[in-house]
Amino acid sequence: MKTVCLISCGSKKREGKHPAKDLYIGNYFAASRKYAEKKCHAYYIISGLHGLLGKDQEVEKYEYSLVGSKKNKFEFKKTKVPGIVEFFLNTYKPDTIKIISLLSESYSGLITPLKEAGYSVDEPCAGLPIGKRNKWLHEQLVGTRQGYLL
Repeated sequence: MKTVCLISCGSKKREGKHPAKDLYIGNYFAASRKYAEKKCHAYYIISGLHGLLGKDQEVEKYEYSLVGSKKNKFEFKKTKVPGIVEFFLNTYKPDTIKIISLLSESYSGLITPLKEAGYSVDEPCAGLPIGKRNKWLHEQLVGTRQGYLL
């Protein structure tokens, strides 16, 4: 069975237009990307503004956040989540992949619809604060609890 990872975009971005994998420069994004590239067959970046982004999809720097905005979270759930689920249904049969979600809590509205569509979704970092998320990713990549070098 193939694994497909979903990772959150980030608020820290490079100036200009870049492939999505290179636009976001925060620590959690970098750790999630390394995990996805090492452990999964494919990965996608979830953006509150753009929805699902392919790693090589060109994206211009933008300012938009779901954090602290009920309106933006509602809009994401209403306008982006159905398209993301449709993409998965058109691209992967539910019984052929396992989805690993490294999404932040802001994107939790995506998980239930994917599960309802029949996908197996693991959320290894669900409910953990960012420091513990980073620690978990580091342990998965390096296999040690000493230091923190990503």
